[in-house]
Amino acid sequence: MKKLLAAVFTLAIGSTVFAQQFNARVDVYGNKDLVLKPVEKGSLRNISWGAAEKRKFSMTGASANLPKDKWTKVTFAFVPEQDGSVRINLMGQWRKTKGKKQIDQMWIYFSSVSVEGADIKNGNFSEVKNGVPVGWSCAKDQYVTEGVDFPEGSKAAVKVWHNKRCSQTVTVKAGQTVTITAYVRPAEYIEASE
Repeated sequence: MKKLLAAVFTLAIGSTVFAQQFNARVDVYGNKDLVLKPVEKGSLRNISWGAAEKRKFSMTGASANLPKDKWTKVTFAFVPEQDGSVRINLMGQWRKTKGKKQIDQMWIYFSSVSVEGADIKNGNFSEVKNGVPVGWSCAKDQYVTEGVDFPEGSKAAVKVWHNKRCSQTVTVKAGQTVTITAYVRPAEYIEASE
């Protein structure tokens, strides 16, 4: 009986720890018929949901588990097969607590975003118009300039989760590897209420 209780206790602790493990996520969507390919040993892969014939136009990737109290540098890369444009989405991972209908909010800070192989606008989020970083699609309440220690050389970040992303469209060239680099940090965990 003691062994059974110990196993249940360990499982409960493991579940709690898992609930608090954060991963930064990046999704990339190609326009029209722009095929996206993963790079060798890269963290982006073609999506595994939706219509099978459309999966080659979209990619997703997540970081390893992030430490709670420090910024971590993450990198995501892909190769477009044609010239065109892609939408880069900064977000948090998808997570659902057992027995709930809605997904949990796993908020992540992104700062100092850079892209090699394409031109990104305002990757340091320093230029702002109407409370939103110029070049990015996100809400005003996602723009952060205080309350967190930023990585060196940065004075701003965006705060995102799976259903509240920050995104930008960039132009890409056929066969040229696109590498997205950012500093990320866990921000907040809100379990779904129902």
